[in-house]
Amino acid sequence: MKKSLFLISVVCILGISTLNAQIEKGKILFGLSTSSNNLYSMYSGGSANFFHLGFSTLKTKSDIGDGNSEKVRTFNFSPRFGYFITKNLAAGLDLNYSLLSMGTGSSKETISMFGIGPFIRYYMPLKKVDPFVEVEGSFGSSGDKYGENNSKSSVNSFLGGVGIAIPVGDKFAFDLMGGYVTTTMKDKENNPNNARTILGTVAFKVGFHLYLGGSKATENK
Repeated sequence: MKKSLFLISVVCILGISTLNAQIEKGKILFGLSTSSNNLYSMYSGGSANFFHLGFSTLKTKSDIGDGNSEKVRTFNFSPRFGYFITKNLAAGLDLNYSLLSMGTGSSKETISMFGIGPFIRYYMPLKKVDPFVEVEGSFGSSGDKYGENNSKSSVNSFLGGVGIAIPVGDKFAFDLMGGYVTTTMKDKENNPNNARTILGTVAFKVGFHLYLGGSKATENK
């Protein structure tokens, strides 16, 4: 947490003295943003990750003796790709993949989640920062395998929010965003009553975006 706050502070200071990132028609947008995926956040960091690869040991202890220890392996990757349809307006796709594996042999459990969906972002440029509004959706599935048992669920989510992009040079920007996420999870098998879990979350996201291509960058938008 302290490292994240330090990074945010440094980027904000740098952004004050640089030109706005160019957000003109024809630009290609590439980014890494934190995911709204809450897959085992106690292990993987949940929505705090752009990219995460971890190897941990999980142990249980008590005053009457220690329990078993388990190896926990986690992975998370959340890239996005977009294109400026017109000046200030970008559209594209978000991807997210998360994996958690723990235990070994017949007691091994593996949980995976994949999602893909569109996003639309509209910038309202100011002199030093670029406020924006954004909506995005994700449609995917999760799988849970424990020994010989398997279960699958659909996972769909929608987010709407506002934020600011803090330019660092004319090709790079750091994002801060707040919004509301609604996520629906439903078992794909043995679910005659269409039972589903709906989660509503006030979320805060951070991200990095790289702007490529387009016409020659200009200082004024």
